[in-house]
Amino acid sequence: MTDSKQPKQSKASSSHNSLKRSLGFWDNLLFGVGSILGAGIYAIIGEVAGLSGSLLWLSLLIAAVTALLTACCYGELVSMFPDSGGGYEYISQALGRRFANIMSAILFLTGVVSPAAISLAFGEYLGRLWDIDVAWSASGIIVLMAIVNVIGARNSSRVNTISTVITIAGLAVVIGCASPEIGSVSLMETAERGWTGVFSAAALAFFSYVGFEDVVKLAEETKQPRVNTPWSLVTASLFAMVVYVAVAVSAASAVDWRALSESQGALSSVMRETWGQTGVTFICLVALFATSKCILSNMLSNSRLLYDLSRDTAMPSWMGYLLPAFQTPVVAIVFIAVVTWLFSLIGNLGQVASISNLCVLTLFLLVNISLVVLRITRPDLQPKFRLPFNVKGVSIISLLAILSIVLLIGFNIANLVSMLP
Repeated sequence: MTDSKQPKQSKASSSHNSLKRSLGFWDNLLFGVGSILGAGIYAIIGEVAGLSGSLLWLSLLIAAVTALLTACCYGELVSMFPDSGGGYEYISQALGRRFANIMSAILFLTGVVSPAAISLAFGEYLGRLWDIDVAWSASGIIVLMAIVNVIGARNSSRVNTISTVITIAGLAVVIGCASPEIGSVSLMETAERGWTGVFSAAALAFFSYVGFEDVVKLAEETKQPRVNTPWSLVTASLFAMVVYVAVAVSAASAVDWRALSESQGALSSVMRETWGQTGVTFICLVALFATSKCILSNMLSNSRLLYDLSRDTAMPSWMGYLLPAFQTPVVAIVFIAVVTWLFSLIGNLGQVASISNLCVLTLFLLVNISLVVLRITRPDLQPKFRLPFNVKGVSIISLLAILSIVLLIGFNIANLVSMLP
């Protein structure tokens, strides 16, 4: 098998209707790190602390392990099918094109609800620096990131790389400033709901780990995707796990978890304890980069999904139209920007994040099931990235991923119900 997928014969096919392969391993790795790190930890760490207590770190670790298991499964699947459709293509190969077409609505929602929630977080952080209405800020950043997407994956990757470096530097400063306090307080204190709250917090914290779906959708723009994409996925997930747990331990050590839960900007509270108002300004500026790059990566990956659907389904072929100057699906990008903006009008970050989680967890469940089905029905497939620990042809990693996702889906539904008036 070669690293190039055979072109699909469809109404959207033409000599100019193909994505340009311009990304390598490091581009994918930085894109994956950039997609995962950032908005979630800045936006919802306070809410997570309110559910988990000082066991905030454990909730983030549970969510991280669940995400890592699924990232491994994605790695094998993209090694089989390096396609811009991502989860849609994997579900289609395992469960049939008709079922995948039905589920494409959930796939699409994962790529518009998440950036809608993140755009609200962007607006809140910008509002702490200047007196600008959240709705206007959210709308502005959605439009700006759509424009960056239009000018090409390579340029989007450069913007993402700069923002990722700034985001990592900001989190490193938080860890460094708070690290002297580590060991000064107990990190085993639960909140009011006890261990149930820890798992409820893990379900909410999963919002911080969902970016790797964005990476696999860049497979048709990646050199040697059957090798580069899987390893960049797993490496990015491991890196995010270490950073997020370190941030959680540091934050819970420097600021009492009750204060964290009541703060509108939990990491701002941590920086206020060490750097005063200067620290608050610094972390707010970093948060603007962190949230904007996550919006960028979500919108980019979802536009590639619509591009793929325009080739494979009854979706109008003009949805897959590529702008000649940049070879980017401009119609899909504009459409996604509009729908993202409409979801941002909900205005409640917690509700939008929980809706996003439910969509993403459902997608991940189907993707993991797809890998199990393919292992059983297509033993002839020999991916270059193959999961170990197999029993009768099925990897234990896949089964653990399914079980952990089902668990988080249950707690996420409970979280949504608790938010109802």
